[in-house]
Amino acid sequence: MEKVTLSRILEHNARRFEKKPMLRWKVEEQWKGITYGEFYEWARDIGTGLVKLGMRPKDRIALLSHNGPGWVISYFGIAFNGGIVVPIDKELKADEIKHILDDSSAKFIILSRDYLETLDEVIDLLPSLERMILLDPMMGDKCVGQASVGYPFPDMGGVKHVDIDHLRHNETFIHHKVERDDVMAIIYTSGTTGRPKGVVLTNRNIVSNIQSFVEHAGIDEEIHTLSILPINHVYEATCGILAPIYMGGTISFCEGLKKVASNIQEVKPNFVLGVPALYDKMYNRIKRRIDSNLFSRTLFRTKLLRGIVKRGIQRGLGRDIRFISGGAALDPEIARGMRELGIKIFQGYGITETSPVISFEYDGMIREGSVGKPIPGVKVRIHDPNEEGIGEIWVEGPHVMKEYLNNPEATEEALVDGWYRTGDLGSIDDEGFLSVKGRVKNLIVTAKGKNVYPEEVERQLLKSPYIEEVMVYGEKVSPFVEEAHALVHCNQEAMDLYAKERGIEQMSVGDIEELIKSEIKKYGKNLAEYKRVRKFRIRDEAFPKTSTRKIKRYALGDEIAVKHR
Repeated sequence: MEKVTLSRILEHNARRFEKKPMLRWKVEEQWKGITYGEFYEWARDIGTGLVKLGMRPKDRIALLSHNGPGWVISYFGIAFNGGIVVPIDKELKADEIKHILDDSSAKFIILSRDYLETLDEVIDLLPSLERMILLDPMMGDKCVGQASVGYPFPDMGGVKHVDIDHLRHNETFIHHKVERDDVMAIIYTSGTTGRPKGVVLTNRNIVSNIQSFVEHAGIDEEIHTLSILPINHVYEATCGILAPIYMGGTISFCEGLKKVASNIQEVKPNFVLGVPALYDKMYNRIKRRIDSNLFSRTLFRTKLLRGIVKRGIQRGLGRDIRFISGGAALDPEIARGMRELGIKIFQGYGITETSPVISFEYDGMIREGSVGKPIPGVKVRIHDPNEEGIGEIWVEGPHVMKEYLNNPEATEEALVDGWYRTGDLGSIDDEGFLSVKGRVKNLIVTAKGKNVYPEEVERQLLKSPYIEEVMVYGEKVSPFVEEAHALVHCNQEAMDLYAKERGIEQMSVGDIEELIKSEIKKYGKNLAEYKRVRKFRIRDEAFPKTSTRKIKRYALGDEIAVKHR
């Protein structure tokens, strides 16, 4: 069978893996699940109910909910009959949600009760929205997460509502044929540099990326993922949800970030997607545990006995588990450290506009500082490289988006003769390994014409225990010359410990500034002179971030304008 659309993939696997567990989640300390056969019936039922409610092929249906089976069933239900899924980040504020619903002209929204109050703030400003469909409680006692109590669910702003159970129990099923070039999803970018744009992805885009991803990774039907990241993000949706379903694997939903370690021990997944912040915490937690015990510390420092510690770590995590890092650059020292602990970790690179995977490392394809080789069917070239071979990364292939919704100017700028301009700077070595240096827009050019990549400087400064977050940027010192400046958010716990160890009751602003200045100088020594931060400013609050934990640089313009120390 030619697997070219989501509905065909699901129909095929429902027959082949009818009794096999597809989705698993925890309710009241018990893991529950749904098989491929059961899931198919649910998705087909919901898809038919949406058509009876008024959905037609190419209608946009928004989806706003927490991770769980209801989200995935709704996604397939929409796609089953040619609807277009518009996933919404559950962390967004009312105005941001309004922008997505308005820009996409969403006809229906499927949402959890938790987000009704936020939607109510803007419901009167959404003329195209006709129906709200309440997702929870869904599947009876199998519901993931309990509905928030106390907020009523009337028809708001003239928009009628219905419980999702109302869409089920159809005597006959409706199924509209879906073609591979039909639009499957409109995914709004995280917005690190401005207003999110709607990325239009077809069945061909997403399915081709899944096929190349599983081939490159050597994934088979034994794949069992623990879903941690938000599914509205294309990284988790494609690689953590759709790819396992494509292969007939199993997906377990994590209870939350604080439960990652215990959930891994309980379900024993063999494939986990995460972002660098997750792996940074994981590595440091394991290292602290080793260093706090004299016996384990001695074993690990003795080369011939180190394997004993590694085997203990592998027993806790699972011997066959593989971790994939994406969404941002993984610190090479963290990757190296985890591998020294016997943990398999690989870094990938992708963008929403490319569905998203472009390249990633895997067994036998690891080169420190790179993001591996391009996956099959994906062409990568470096446009206008400098003397070091660094230029903008351009990508071409069936996974490249169709367009930006309602934005022909941005589409024309991003797509050049079928090639997508990523906006990232990088290089490719003689063996085909791709390295990403940073964003074109973030590049700092010094007085001597040297290029400084803020992301590289940030990775060094974040090694300081007293720096929780940092954003390095170029400050103009003349019309054509910049120098590296930084905004710093301190690690309060580390600061408190520093003060306590030195008998300081409360650190003054001056004390904090002097400490951070010395830390910037200390860790900046690992960088070339021209890359070092010249001035900095401390901010009290954490930086505003996207759902993949990237700092929203555009939101910090006013702070950057303030004179630095």
